[in-house]
Formats: sequence, C-alpha cells, structure tokens
Amino acid sequence: ETEATENYTRGIVGSVRCVQETGIEEMTDGKMHQNLLKFEEPLDSASQDIINDVPHKGFSSAIRKKTQLPPMESKRPDEDILSTILPPREWVENGMHFIQYVSHKQAEREDIITLTKELDKKLAERQARDTGICPIREELFSQCFDEIIRQVTINSPERGLLLHRVRDELKMTVAAYQTLYQSAVIFGVRKHFHAQNSMSEQQNKLDELKKKR
Repeated sequence: ETEATENYTRGIVGSVRCVQETGIEEMTDGKMHQNLLKFEEPLDSASQDIINDVPHKGFSSAIRKKTQLPPMESKRPDEDILSTILPPREWVENGMHFIQYVSHKQAEREDIITLTKELDKKLAERQARDTGICPIREELFSQCFDEIIRQVTINSPERGLLLHRVRDELKMTVAAYQTLYQSAVIFGVRKHFHAQNSMSEQQNKLDELKKKR
C-alpha cells in the first residue's frame, strides 16, 4: 500500500514538474532558441579570452544562478547594471563555448510595435493557451517582460532595477504557489488511497455481519 502510494505520488509530481519546466529551457541539442529579449552577436569565449570555469553539464544551473545586484549609490555604468540584471547566456555548440550578452541598443517606437507583433506571433505559433496554466505563455511573457526591463534600464537604470525587483517577486510568488500545489496533490493522493482502503475494510465487515445473520 505504502509503496503504491509513493509510486503514484512520484508520478503525479513528476508530471507537474514536467509541465512547469516545458519550454523554460532555452537550449536544446546545444542550440539556442529565438528569444524576444534582444541580444548582441554571440561571442566565442576562447577568442574573447573568457575563462571557462563551469563544466558543460552545469551551464543551465550556473546561468540561472542569481547575481548580486549592485547598489544604486555605486553609480556603475549602465552596461554593467544591464548585464547584472539580465546576465548573458552561455551554451556549447560543436565543442565551442559561446557567450551572448544582452543588447545595449536603445529602443525606439518601432521596436515596441515589433515586440508586440512578435509576441502575438509566437503565442499563435506555439499554440499557447489563452487562459489557465500554460508554461509556453508564461515563458513568452517572461521574455517580453525582460525585453521591457532592458529597454527601460538603458534609459533609466533606477527604473530598471525596480522592475527587476518586481519581476523577481512575481517569480517567487509563482514558485510558492507551485510548491503549494505539489503539496496539495501529494496530500490528495494519500487521502484517496486511505479512503479506498477504508472502504474495502468496511465492505469486509459488512460481509461478515451478513453471514452471521
């Protein structure tokens, strides 16, 4: 009974995590997906004398590692602040380690219109759901929000830092709800198995009482 419950629970939690992580990875088979966030041209780390201390297997976790934000009073250059808020992405392709930094080009009105069209286009192409939980829609809107942060940070680093805090707070809230949902699923599965066992026991008692009559 306990083993069956644990196996069933692992299966459900695994499915939940699979749904949550679908479309989140930017890299597949060593190649990067197109992103609504604008980047500079990719650079070969070897040609740029970039020291690679991260094993290839640990790229995804290393890239996602939260970076310490610089204090606003330090007045670092806008480029440094932008690279800190939106760190560069790294990947390995054909045995070569590439790194790609976020674009520092200021956005114009046409760029906003293009971003809106690209967002709608990708939502339609990837068949994102209009309502409910949809990892694809969540990923695309996250990329769009990052692009807006990039554009705002170039013009006003202080506003960019504030938007970065808002983005992180939203992600923390979503992660908390996901953890709560997983706990609720596990609790529901255990109660379901417990109810089934109780019903079988009650049925056995009922059969015994009928025989005694």
